[in-house]
Amino acid sequence: INIALLIIGVWLSISIKFSVWSYTFLWSIAIISFTFAVLYALIVLFGVMTKGSMFGMMFAYLIFLILSPLLKFLHGDMQTLITNGFWKGVIDTLYYVIPKTSELMSNTIITLANGGGIVNYQPIWSSLIFLAGMMGLSNYIFIRKDF
Repeated sequence: INIALLIIGVWLSISIKFSVWSYTFLWSIAIISFTFAVLYALIVLFGVMTKGSMFGMMFAYLIFLILSPLLKFLHGDMQTLITNGFWKGVIDTLYYVIPKTSELMSNTIITLANGGGIVNYQPIWSSLIFLAGMMGLSNYIFIRKDF
């Protein structure tokens, strides 16, 4: 609700001030909430495994602030400079396994804010698969644990 109120408030302020009513900007509510859900699924998994959320939050921050932007850079801009097949394979595997929070937050939101549509659905699908996998694994561990 807080994200929705923030985005709607920003959208109303900009729309009233500049008389430009771009409704595609409101889709950023769903993208930000989805990105939060993906990272929260990881926190839930670590919470079920360790009975605490500290490691989950640390790992979520690691993915959000370091791994996802680094993998985006290595897979996109640096792909042609990496000649070793082993490291290309490692980078590709990590790129497709780790959720693409930086691509969701940067590329998708900027495109929607500019009035365009979503061009690349691959970050959404791979993050959705990660979300489902983490929640499924959390559920399985939770059912098997004896509290």
